[in-house]
Amino acid sequence: MIDRVELLSEQDVSGFQIEDKHVETFLKDKNIGYKLHKQRKTRIHLAYSKKNLIGYVALYNGSIKGRHFISDEFRSQEPIPAIFLGRIGRDIHYKNTELGHELVDIAITLAFRVANLSACRFLVIEAYEEYAKKIWEDKYGFRHVDKRERKRSLERSTSKEEVFNIIMVLDLCAYRNPKELD
Repeated sequence: MIDRVELLSEQDVSGFQIEDKHVETFLKDKNIGYKLHKQRKTRIHLAYSKKNLIGYVALYNGSIKGRHFISDEFRSQEPIPAIFLGRIGRDIHYKNTELGHELVDIAITLAFRVANLSACRFLVIEAYEEYAKKIWEDKYGFRHVDKRERKRSLERSTSKEEVFNIIMVLDLCAYRNPKELD
């Protein structure tokens, strides 16, 4: 489905539509994602099928404390370098396809490449609690940082309903053979 991936520059993203408006706004608003990309605080990778923008992933660097989820040999080496999957967006026209999984594969592949070049250990996500086990843990092998730790999702919570995110990590040292990007 995806035939090329490129970094955000001056591409027209106006026709791109995502069901989650917070994720769409991140890409389209020149003062949010685009500004962070230009400042090199995040890198936005656009996915295309033919000439159509169909999805994106936004990655940034940081660090995490490993006391809750890694072996004793690494606990003293805090903070541990990590790549964060800040946003992932799929065009609404591809809702019931495998595109979301392809975008995750791209994020993992890019993180794996960076890990091999600059000593980065983990890919980190804040997953919506309702998807954490079904998608991130079972399909991709992410693990909860601390099952007691949840963060209120400011973007998705309403006055009637609170929605929580769970911090999850993928150990890039244990990950094998990511798909190659052309």
